[in-house]
Amino acid sequence: MFRNFQCRNCDLFFILFSVGAFIYVLTFLEYQRKDALIRKLSDEIPELPGLPDEDYSDYQELPVISEKMTSYKSKKLTSGLGRRLGQYPTPQQLFNHSAAPEFDKHMDAFDLPKDPIEFLPNYKNPCWFEEARPEDAYKANFYSVAGKDKHAVRFQEAYSRMKTILDLRKNKAGMSWRIRCLPYFYIAGFSRSGSTDIMNALLQHPHILPGFKKEVIYWNRVRLFNGFRSKGSLNTPHNSKYSPNREVSMTPAEAEELSKIPRKLNHYLESFDFQSEIIRTRVEHQSKGYHQMVFGDATPSYMWDFDVWRELDVQKDLKEPLYVVADYIASLTPDAKIVVTMRNPVDRIFSDFRAFDFYPMKTSEEFHRVTVQSINEFQSCLKKQSLRSCLYLSHGVDNLRLRIGIYYIYLQDWFEVFPKNQMFTMIFEDYAANTGDYLQKMLDFLELPRFGKEDLERVVRRPAKNAANTTIEMNPKTRSLLEEFYRPYNEKLSQLLERKLW
Repeated sequence: MFRNFQCRNCDLFFILFSVGAFIYVLTFLEYQRKDALIRKLSDEIPELPGLPDEDYSDYQELPVISEKMTSYKSKKLTSGLGRRLGQYPTPQQLFNHSAAPEFDKHMDAFDLPKDPIEFLPNYKNPCWFEEARPEDAYKANFYSVAGKDKHAVRFQEAYSRMKTILDLRKNKAGMSWRIRCLPYFYIAGFSRSGSTDIMNALLQHPHILPGFKKEVIYWNRVRLFNGFRSKGSLNTPHNSKYSPNREVSMTPAEAEELSKIPRKLNHYLESFDFQSEIIRTRVEHQSKGYHQMVFGDATPSYMWDFDVWRELDVQKDLKEPLYVVADYIASLTPDAKIVVTMRNPVDRIFSDFRAFDFYPMKTSEEFHRVTVQSINEFQSCLKKQSLRSCLYLSHGVDNLRLRIGIYYIYLQDWFEVFPKNQMFTMIFEDYAANTGDYLQKMLDFLELPRFGKEDLERVVRRPAKNAANTTIEMNPKTRSLLEEFYRPYNEKLSQLLERKLW
């Protein structure tokens, strides 16, 4: 009797165990199927039309990584280790910073607590996990509906893939999750000083991911500037030659929400969600689960262009800004690394004139005329306002952007926010003469492995990106005029950087 009783319990236990094991195997296989699909969706950057050189996104030209670089090339995670290696979140790791209106308000008041976001410790890039409702994600994101067509179509494709990934992760309550990341580094200054070529060179590194747009311009324009509405792009769906079968439509409520200032942090974060997902699914294969890959924001105008500073309530009644873009970045990522490149301001402003379409007449005579006009207007501003106030003010004829070359004021503002060991400052002429050395120094600064010899030689041999394509020469009289204008400011810069310049 006792033996029969024991066997009956054993049979019941075996049946329950078998059913449980069968359910577990089915769940595991379904999980593996979804995981494989997610990996496939995030495995490659969308192959979409190339962008102009000034936006650097010509991914087709990235060289094949040589064998000497594969020793530290990022590898995919084995799926069974995902949660232990930080690939998947625990419920305690889900923070909804981007969905909290108060978070954005505190950002604009610059009174966020110290280290407001708890970043994942085994990620080199600053990242965290958030909950997401798939049907609300990527709806009327600024970069997919209000950017240039070729830019927008890249974001549209990436957002489409990300929505599929979120749907695959959706639980019974209709909620999903995604990894959110902010840039690990910034190329924050200055325009026409080699930032495009530098970013192109850094993108040859296997640990640095490209974005879909070099200059995201979120902190200085997209967040606070409402002038985009004048182009009609907020209410006009895209249907261009680059995306003949795609249309982005918005309801009146969505269009109204997108026109509100400030535009929420979520716009910026979503523009990097695809890169963030790639970072999540790859680890350094010898690093015991450390996610080594990073990305950057190469918007050089962050350094000098903050003309919207009066849009902030905290600055409305001031004569010059108390807070600049550096304060935004530091409030969220106090350990961010900042690359700053400067060029002889006389050559920089002439490159501006030659490269952009502000002035259709590309002649030395026209350049001299607008130079005289810009200097006169700037001097008039100085009679009424402080130098710093004039530098954070867009002038009527300042399409020549004379103010950009007064580097030392802008650098002082950033040095007050970031310690000097977090800012890599270099002179473009030095970089052009010793490109290989400066690239290796930048990688040291970014705490990334250096290029191998063969790879460095290949990177250095690349043709320069975003070079002005006109051949006009500067009139010696104009050069003398600009050298005289910039001389006192260059002297202040030399003192700040403790080296002789120009």
